Amino acid sequence: MGRDPHHVLGVAPGASQDEIRAAYRSAARRLHPDRAGHDPRAADHMAELNAAYAALQRRNERPPMSAAPADQPPARPIAPVVAARFPWRLVAGLAVVGSLIVIAGALFATPEDPERPDGVLQIGSCVRVDAAGFAIEEPCTSDGARFVVRAIVPTDSGCGAGDNGYLDRLGLGRVCVDQMP
Repeated sequence: MGRDPHHVLGVAPGASQDEIRAAYRSAARRLHPDRAGHDPRAADHMAELNAAYAALQRRNERPPMSAAPADQPPARPIAPVVAARFPWRLVAGLAVVGSLIVIAGALFATPEDPERPDGVLQIGSCVRVDAAGFAIEEPCTSDGARFVVRAIVPTDSGCGAGDNGYLDRLGLGRVCVDQMP
């Protein structure tokens, strides 16, 4: 293509994209080989028109990346991406410190009083029976404890052999008891 693309399209050098596009379409309608009739040079004219339009499109696109505007500061370098690492040393250190705290707590803590009743009847618990017929847990060393729980059965069941047992004060069932020795 030896001619100026602006001259081929018939537009001024400072023409906008819309003007260039309109001029190209108008010329393409006139010069297209299907419309030009029997003109033997119609294909050559259309090829020159396409080349001129493509050249102007390339010029009007955004500037190449190497041509940075003078008024913009240079771009900061991008830091390399580093994969995140799991803090194994921190986790291991916290696990060791936590283990030491648990061990120290177990060594220096006072044990619970095994004789202290918790109010929940179990087989082997020492109980006393109050005036209403409820079994209440007591320490086995207390003078009030007269019975030892042999079995715990549902409230609507009996203990067998005519022994009805006593109701649990918490309503958890009926306790079958034996006399303390």
